[in-house]
Amino acid sequence: MRIRQDPSSLVQSSAIGISGWIYGQPIEALPVAALSFSGGRSVQNSRDVTLNNLVGCKFAEASTHIEYTARGRSTNLSSVVVLEGVQIAGVISADRIVARLTGSGNDWGLPTISLLGTHFHNLRIAGHPVRVELALDGRFLEIEGKPVSGSLVRKTETHLVGVNKSEHILSIPNFGTIAFAEYHAGEGTLGLTMLRIEVEDFRPITEFAMGSISVNVVPNRTVERPQQENVFADAERNRIHEPTPEAWQLARSLTHKLINGERSGALRYTEEERQIYLTDVRSDVAKFRQAKHALSKYHLPFPCLLARGLPGPIPIFLGLENSVFEVAGERNLPEQFVSMACREVLEHLSRARRLTLDPDARVEHLDVDVAEKQFCEGLDRFLAVRFDARHSNISADPGHLFTVRTDSPHLTIHISPAYAIDPNLSFGDQLSPEATQYVQPGRWIFGAPELDTTNMVDIPPRKATHIQK
Repeated sequence: MRIRQDPSSLVQSSAIGISGWIYGQPIEALPVAALSFSGGRSVQNSRDVTLNNLVGCKFAEASTHIEYTARGRSTNLSSVVVLEGVQIAGVISADRIVARLTGSGNDWGLPTISLLGTHFHNLRIAGHPVRVELALDGRFLEIEGKPVSGSLVRKTETHLVGVNKSEHILSIPNFGTIAFAEYHAGEGTLGLTMLRIEVEDFRPITEFAMGSISVNVVPNRTVERPQQENVFADAERNRIHEPTPEAWQLARSLTHKLINGERSGALRYTEEERQIYLTDVRSDVAKFRQAKHALSKYHLPFPCLLARGLPGPIPIFLGLENSVFEVAGERNLPEQFVSMACREVLEHLSRARRLTLDPDARVEHLDVDVAEKQFCEGLDRFLAVRFDARHSNISADPGHLFTVRTDSPHLTIHISPAYAIDPNLSFGDQLSPEATQYVQPGRWIFGAPELDTTNMVDIPPRKATHIQK
């Protein structure tokens, strides 16, 4: 029984107030409103937000709406983020930041997008007014054609002394960089982030976004929807693919740069490297280097996971990288203490079955240089997939909507990048048999410990995977 005629295009949308990383740890994005292809309305708000005494916001609201018309040919949609009373590290403030995206269907059923209403109100840096003029007047962005990235900023004006301006980016000495109104558009996707801030003085990495909205439109090429079993059967074919030679070359160059870069993190990125999301990778590289430095100092091996379905041993993040390893790398602690900490954490993770092991999996202790080689090879593969994803324009926040399905309910699904096993990462905010969330492009490992199995998946092109016992 049909409740409406199938539309000629299907739409996903999201609106996110604040998201990113603070002191090397992911923050819980809030507020978040998101809708699947079914459409509907989602509104979430938060008051008196304070994150690590660094980011504050008196009021934040995220809302999104998708409505398919009764005729089924066109779609009306909106995604809006409103942030009021914004304070960042005592340096940046704004009375109000609004990201607003609306769309209405044309004769072919594809929405035409408008960003009118998007603005900054009373934006200040160190108390000095900053005027950001956005190119919005009468401007409509068609979400068709080749992927493009850029900024809506037409002009930035401030009398603050010592600030370096480069197009839409301001560099503030002894603070960091601010990017205004960045967008990624093309091939059915449009995403906009009002503020992207990287605080350079903080280690581990601190980078976050404020006021992010996105829409994804795909043609509906079928009237009769396929059975769910067929969807997941297709998802299990060719879970990994061979990236292009160009992607491999870019990935290896970037891996070498990240691994051998200065500890201050003052790296210069090429135009191609700036086109992909790097916050998560940079944080993980910093954690690996911290662990390697501490383990080398105390002549200890690096724990790695060897399991069926994995290309080789993969280094394990124990959760000590920003605590015991950081202290051990700077001070002289008893070697026995550091060794015992590693052993106790590994035993705890094994007992808790948080390493997504299959029955034949085992932990191998490798020389730190050998572990670094395995880490770099995995990072090469991961980044090659991410560089390829530029052509499908899903390297922009919030990423690629991905679904994991199991045959058993009430299971926690774990996810790790292909270069390092992180037992502390879980997928989605709900338990199985099905979980869906946004994932940045790359080669990822999914598993549910109770099922004793792992799946390695390239995202994209995969949109789903099925973990079987």
